[in-house]
Amino acid sequence: MALLDVSFPWRVCAAGYEAITRKGKEGTLIEGAAPGVYIAPKRKRWRAKYPLQFNTALYRIFANLDGTAEACAGFASRYGLLTGETDPEGEPLAYWQRQIAKMQKATAAWEVDPTTLAFDDKAEIKVGECDAVLRLLPPDGRLALRVRPRTLLAGMQIQLAAAVADGLEIRRCDQCSQLFEVGPGGRRSQSKFCSKQCQINFNNAKKHRRAK
Repeated sequence: MALLDVSFPWRVCAAGYEAITRKGKEGTLIEGAAPGVYIAPKRKRWRAKYPLQFNTALYRIFANLDGTAEACAGFASRYGLLTGETDPEGEPLAYWQRQIAKMQKATAAWEVDPTTLAFDDKAEIKVGECDAVLRLLPPDGRLALRVRPRTLLAGMQIQLAAAVADGLEIRRCDQCSQLFEVGPGGRRSQSKFCSKQCQINFNNAKKHRRAK
């Protein structure tokens, strides 16, 4: 994942996001947006965040969403909209659900056979729009080539593609069933749990069953 520009900035509504319903006759536009449920900013006030800098597997958090309006609004409040950045209208919940389903499909394919993710006409995932940039890296200021995503969604797609290319494996936690990475930069190859807490919870539940 060394080529990914983790300093990629993305503006997020300072007041958070909410699910709102826009009503209207089917097929008509309401203030420039089609009717339906939207993940929309609460205010038109933004602050810059760096969602990829401290979340090396943000795609995994996204893939673990259940697709409900509450879950999507919560994700947006932390990391922002998928492509619209400062769009005051927000993004349709249906669009979020489609992207979650695509990410889940890609991670499921990764579990079975990562070669199916290779780009072709039937690719499970295509890396989103990005720019190749030269950056000065500390401490010596040397020039390095980096890939900078244009949207948050593209950044997560690049994260996933880079993790696969780096030879990481993906598994489901024996306790919570959430996805986690195994290999260089991830957890150890023999790991069965996504976190120490899940391992503790699993062992405690096992002891409790034995005590009955």
